[in-house]
Amino acid sequence: LMGLTVVAKPVGLAYQMILATKFGAGIQYDAFVFAAFLASLLEVVISGVYQSVVMPMGITLKRQLDRRQLMGFQNAAIILFLLPAVIYLIVLVVRSSWIIGLLGANLPPETRAYVDKMVDMMALPALALILVAILKWVLNQNQLYRLPASLPPAHSIILLATVVVFGGRLGIW
Repeated sequence: LMGLTVVAKPVGLAYQMILATKFGAGIQYDAFVFAAFLASLLEVVISGVYQSVVMPMGITLKRQLDRRQLMGFQNAAIILFLLPAVIYLIVLVVRSSWIIGLLGANLPPETRAYVDKMVDMMALPALALILVAILKWVLNQNQLYRLPASLPPAHSIILLATVVVFGGRLGIW
């Protein structure tokens, strides 16, 4: 497990180095960071709530319910947390100006223009990040700890792939 955790740091470093190489300092980098923040905001909030509330509840219920009932609880919890995330991402794509205006009211106009373009491209990677978080929850609840330890590098890899695949459309290069 420690080896998998150690892998996360070089992958994160590579991600930061590629961002620095492709963006440099400036408006485009600021816009990308803000768009990535908007895209991953709900994933971070949902992960925190799930891990601090639902997982302990699942551990308690594991002693009280049979396997089928426990799986029903787990599936209901995943749907309960996945649904708002999907709705948020749809609103982010369809009406990004609402969310950008709310969370980035003081953004300079040049940065805001780039954020508007980048947010649409970040929705699919954001959904992938949410699915990775859900996979991590399910594996942890079922006491399969090795694979969840490998998922933090997946976070950086997903964002890195976004930069590489959508770089031209994001206005990076």
